[in-house]
Amino acid sequence: MNTKRLFLLIFTLALVACGGKDEESTPTPEPTQAPVVDSAESDSDEPITIRFAVNEFSLGNYAELVTAFEEEHPNINIRLISTQEILDIGISEPFPDDAALRLVQSADVLSNNVPLENFAQTLRDLTPFLDSDSSMDAADFYPNALATTDGALYVLPTTLDFNLIYYDKAKFDEAGLAYPEPGWTWDDFRTLANALTKRSGDEVTQWGFAEANLSPLNYIIGRLDSPLVNTNTDPYTPRYEDDDVAAAIDWYTSLYLDDQVAPYFEPQTADSPASFQAPDGFQLINDGKAAMWPDVSANFAFRNVDGNTGVVPFPVDSADSGTTPMFSQGLVMSAGTVNPAAAWEWISFLSSQEQPDFAFGGTSSLPARQSVANASGYWDDIDPELGAAIEFAVNHALDIDFVPGYGPLRDAVIDILNGDKTLEDALADAQTAAEDDIAAAESESETIEPFTVVSDSAENGDGNRESIIFTVAGGAFDLGQYRDLANEFETQFPDYDIEVRAPNFNQETLDLATLAQGADCFISQAGITDPQFRATLLPLNPFVDADAAFDLDDFYPALLNQFQDQGQLWGLPAELNPTVLEYNRELFDAAGVDYPEPGWSIGDFLDAAIALTAGDGEFKTYGFVPDAFELNTMLLMLERQGAQLVDESDEVPTMAFTDPSTVEALRWYAGLSSELGIKPAFATDPADLGAGGGTDFIEREGMIDEGRAGMWTTFGPQVGGFGLGNRETMDIGVASMPRGRAGGGGFTSANGYYINADTQQRRGCWEWITFLSESPDAVTGLPGRISVAESAEYRNKVGAERAAAYLASISDAEDSSIFRLFSGENDWMGPGIFWLGRAHAEVIDGELTVEEALENAQLMFEDYRACIIANDGIGNGDVQDECLEEVDPSLNLFFGG
Repeated sequence: MNTKRLFLLIFTLALVACGGKDEESTPTPEPTQAPVVDSAESDSDEPITIRFAVNEFSLGNYAELVTAFEEEHPNINIRLISTQEILDIGISEPFPDDAALRLVQSADVLSNNVPLENFAQTLRDLTPFLDSDSSMDAADFYPNALATTDGALYVLPTTLDFNLIYYDKAKFDEAGLAYPEPGWTWDDFRTLANALTKRSGDEVTQWGFAEANLSPLNYIIGRLDSPLVNTNTDPYTPRYEDDDVAAAIDWYTSLYLDDQVAPYFEPQTADSPASFQAPDGFQLINDGKAAMWPDVSANFAFRNVDGNTGVVPFPVDSADSGTTPMFSQGLVMSAGTVNPAAAWEWISFLSSQEQPDFAFGGTSSLPARQSVANASGYWDDIDPELGAAIEFAVNHALDIDFVPGYGPLRDAVIDILNGDKTLEDALADAQTAAEDDIAAAESESETIEPFTVVSDSAENGDGNRESIIFTVAGGAFDLGQYRDLANEFETQFPDYDIEVRAPNFNQETLDLATLAQGADCFISQAGITDPQFRATLLPLNPFVDADAAFDLDDFYPALLNQFQDQGQLWGLPAELNPTVLEYNRELFDAAGVDYPEPGWSIGDFLDAAIALTAGDGEFKTYGFVPDAFELNTMLLMLERQGAQLVDESDEVPTMAFTDPSTVEALRWYAGLSSELGIKPAFATDPADLGAGGGTDFIEREGMIDEGRAGMWTTFGPQVGGFGLGNRETMDIGVASMPRGRAGGGGFTSANGYYINADTQQRRGCWEWITFLSESPDAVTGLPGRISVAESAEYRNKVGAERAAAYLASISDAEDSSIFRLFSGENDWMGPGIFWLGRAHAEVIDGELTVEEALENAQLMFEDYRACIIANDGIGNGDVQDECLEEVDPSLNLFFGG
């Protein structure tokens, strides 16, 4: 199974992406002379180190590019460094207020997707480098890509993305309307929005157009005769009261107020209740109640899983209009670099490569250089309809340069839509507010003293230590956790330098073999049954035998079993990740229900869930709330009800969807929602997972935050959930998953430490991974060592109740959970889980009986299995993709195939 499928099967974190840039402008001071640091470069062969800062989880994606560059430039070394490491923050923590300055002081080159301020003082103008680089032609960049600020080129773009207009083809067909095409006009847009809006009395049942978030800039700026804020004057001059501005805003607000073809939801403010909720517009779009809506180009694969979604660029007023919002990602050079020529060589090289982005089935961004787009096959591989939209958008792009004075536009629109002000009054007030913003930006401008980027020699001191690359493909979500441990380890073992990295997520697979190639040692999930994987790993038995202080009996047998095969220990157990239940004690108390205790049964669970369920509609309290990616919860519960999902009687196993045990288990689980109503039903059909997954995630977190969930599942690495505000003040308990009549696996997955068979740092890696195995701070789940898991230190770290729930998950487990059935040599069977999910959805929706739905799923899998056997596809990802495309193209599209 490829990486994307594995991640989706084990757990999925769905995030709501906001297309384009934030409309709140960042104050930009009056340009000043950038501090100039004399170049330390010369024609000597002395090595130069360029520090390149990227997001934590993008580090591994650049490893191959670094190798290729250094082969071409033997005197330049690229030092990859995480922006989170520079700022000393976790991956999920917000950037501190001084992040912009600290980043440019610590890296020669960095991405523009991090906070950047005071361009003229902190970044170098790249224009002279571009002009003098014979390998690069400005004309090679797509139109509008080379955006300048006050005449200077601070960002060299590498990729381009666009906001586009998506539409539901079925709704157009039903109305007998032709689909919009590139080059359509704003009048066409308005006519269609009116024609596609449906009403039943005073209620709108279908909106012609809807925005997930109110974004007036995207529909107004591109239609103006000249920029909203004139930056050629001193100070800048806003022009909110000009006729063209008033006309554009009036047109936009009329969609909501006069035509009433778009729903208006008052934006949340700082005083709004703290809760994890999807914007109302986002929910409405995902519920299929809008005929047209805006979204980013990268989401087309998700939106078009059913093949019924169209996409076009934004409308235009004329042939030369630039109206489709474009946002670019690129590279900047710190003003403090002492090696600008070498820094430019790295920037130039990266701009000529296909960017190592990674998306779960999404569409890759358009390379900013035409030569790169053509060489990469971008236009050949892209969906033709999406390609036509982007091709038009490139030549009619709107790149909004956010400067002081833009912020009041959105405020003015909201005042008009709320009925608080007339158009004339709102624009007059916006003019005043914009002038104040510009004046404030000027007064707050500070002069930054010249600085020099910190060097590796100053940071690391002794360069004679043995370097060990440790890749994190499992375990803690925050790499900073391992860096802190590395510092502690290096104090005890000063001869070693541990470099913590994320893997290359751009690879098709993240199996043990590919992980071993880029690391001396690493942490990843258990999966050593494949001989090809074992061949890349170093057996650990010789280390165990030679280390008198090492006690293999200190590891949980069920966990140790995951890493042993052929009489050898291939990985050192790091942790197990149990799925446990968190619960709202206040709801239990109010319902008079006893708190769960270790060893409680599925019957106890069901009784509690029924007693905790109350109310109806949007205010309903559910006794049990599953994962937003509900397939995870469904599998665990089916296992507890005795479902025998896999039939291994044949040499090539098959799914046992029609086995009576599976039929009855699914009937029971579906009944939790359809009959008992104690559980919400989230998307399990792959056709609904792409567009609806984010909504389910936010809806679930909102239920918990608002006290409308009695119990909910929590996966080890997700401890604490993702709630906003309320979660910290809630009285939350923790319990192990209930035991079913058929038992049930105690833990969802396990992670272990491995050593690359080809590493030159065998002894150092062994010392490092044994050090990690002894630390409770190295894990997010339950430590693999019994002594650590049962220690007071670990109990204090996670809390006594959570520690007890974790321990209960392993105390009587002989093996891991049902997920083990679809790993290792059986990973090709993974798509069967999604056909099972479709069957569940068909039952919940009342489309089919349990027997009929499972029969369809079984037939689908048998066709897929036959194709796998006929084409020798076990262990061959390409064949698996081809078979999936043959049997179920929609599922293959969901996987990004």
